Amino acid sequence: MPRWMLCTCVVALAVGCGAIPSVSETAGEAAPAEAVSAAEKAPASPSEQAPAPPAAAPGRPSPTPSGGPMEADTFSVRWTGFVSPRFSEVYVFYTESDDGVRLWVNGQLLIDNWTDHAPQEDSGTIELVAGKKYEIKMEMYENGGGAVARLFWESPSQAKEIVPQECLFPPAPETGNGLRGEYFDDMEFGVLAMVRRDATIDFDWGEGSPTDGMTFEAGAPATGAEAAAPGPASGGTIEADTFSVRWTGFVSPRFSEVYTFYTESDDGVRLWVNGQLLIDNWTDHAPQEDSGTIELAAGKKYEIKMEMYENGGGAVARLFWESPSQTKEIVPQECLFPPAPETGNGLRGEYFDDMEFGERKVVRRDATIDFDWGEGSPTD
Repeated sequence: MPRWMLCTCVVALAVGCGAIPSVSETAGEAAPAEAVSAAEKAPASPSEQAPAPPAAAPGRPSPTPSGGPMEADTFSVRWTGFVSPRFSEVYVFYTESDDGVRLWVNGQLLIDNWTDHAPQEDSGTIELVAGKKYEIKMEMYENGGGAVARLFWESPSQAKEIVPQECLFPPAPETGNGLRGEYFDDMEFGVLAMVRRDATIDFDWGEGSPTDGMTFEAGAPATGAEAAAPGPASGGTIEADTFSVRWTGFVSPRFSEVYTFYTESDDGVRLWVNGQLLIDNWTDHAPQEDSGTIELAAGKKYEIKMEMYENGGGAVARLFWESPSQTKEIVPQECLFPPAPETGNGLRGEYFDDMEFGERKVVRRDATIDFDWGEGSPTD
């Protein structure tokens, strides 16, 4: 017999269903699928994979990618990525599960019913702010009989529904590979000339331009995989003066402690970490250092944005950090990650042929968490 329970925990955080550009996916492209065979050591990055299969109908798994079959019982699944709400208010997240389920939002455990049970609803509440993305992780295991996994949300302005695809985003790469850099041929971020992946922010262009020495193909500004790294890209050259740059993505610290971020800039500079404006020196000036502090948790990914403009003479943009355990250095590539895709395209789902997340069989992109496998298997 079904047993219905309600477990509520309250936490505070900030999040949003807004759009953030991606260097690996051009706006309007189909979401890439994530799929690996059991023999592969790690899943391919989203930019390396084929377009995603169409979303599954409610209660049915999405089309199965490469990999081995899974047993109908004694399996487990882990979904990871980001969630972004439409409204700034308190949300209630609900899970329906058979058997065990756990749900984290922004690193906080909202639901923890890690037991064998018939289909059951659990819930937890959290305050969200529209326009900001937060990490989300949901785990489930199946230990016989039916198998169900669903994720809903509800708020004063949001009717209860399955958390929709457009508000779910895949996780950042497992290893840092730099930030998205958008280069504009004016000081007001109006004339986009180039988009590329920058490993770090460590530039001294002197009296030159960010595009000096680069080659271009005819066409629109580079915005997709062809602009993943400095080098040949579509777009046009940028004048040596009166340009601006915006870097976006995530930063992940090595230690749990207070960090000091430093910028060296010529001319104006602004820096946000986790939505907080740490540095704001939006003036013409010679090379100058500015700093701001923030408390960070090791391994957690925080949104980061840095902007600069150049208005004549030399042009410099550098980003450093320092903490009690971290000597001052340029923030390294392995701690910087590109932003989430421009539009929501689901979570990363890892499927294991045991209940302990040990024998991974399939990795794929799931548009939503809305599955009733009955007494079957996710790979049926």
